[in-house]
Amino acid sequence: MLYLVATPIGNREDITVRALKTLRQVDIIFAEDTRKTRVFLDLFHIKKPIDSYFEQNQKEKAAKIVQLIQHGKKIALVTEAGTPSISDPGFYAVRECIRHNLEVEIIPGVSAVTAAMAVSGLAPDRFFFAGFLPRKPGKRANALQELLAINATVVLFESPQRMKQLLNELVALVPERKIVIAKEMTKIHQQVIRRLHVRDACEELAEGSFKGEYTVLIEGNTRKLRLQDPAGDEEADE
Repeated sequence: MLYLVATPIGNREDITVRALKTLRQVDIIFAEDTRKTRVFLDLFHIKKPIDSYFEQNQKEKAAKIVQLIQHGKKIALVTEAGTPSISDPGFYAVRECIRHNLEVEIIPGVSAVTAAMAVSGLAPDRFFFAGFLPRKPGKRANALQELLAINATVVLFESPQRMKQLLNELVALVPERKIVIAKEMTKIHQQVIRRLHVRDACEELAEGSFKGEYTVLIEGNTRKLRLQDPAGDEEADE
């Protein structure tokens, strides 16, 4: 069996009893960052063989994981932090195991998405997780347009290098929408730094600097809005 084991994103005390039990029982642990994983395992006195599994080698290592499971091995997959395959490597291993009729089990843990959503004050009944926006301008603009038309709270991840860009893009499209900017969610120094309208957030943060990892939540489209598409034509969103 393949076990997808969620690990703490920043606060090591967030590890679950079930996760520790699983890591102690498996034969091999595949990790996105073997050095950080070894340090983490040493804290809990877990001694297991570790192999690498990261974005550049995940197709090759997914095939290896399948072979090991077929030979009776129990495999755990962890990422640098968080849940494997959710904005982290893991998808190929899961897909290959399913394709070969092998069992996959999730050992859940902390989530920046649900933590930020719970504390945001924005409507929690419907939300859409979009991960990171594309980097190329055209694809990024199209993706943002589509997300802002959704009648649900939108949850994005953004790097500190592109936070000002994101705020400028949003203020040009939906200045009156409410926005929540959560920094370092589930980590020791987590902080919900803004619950403002986009326009106000952009003005207040214009001269500031951004550090750390950000989870951005944008109020859903609950009324008719006029959005400017990348081609310059206006469209009415219901």
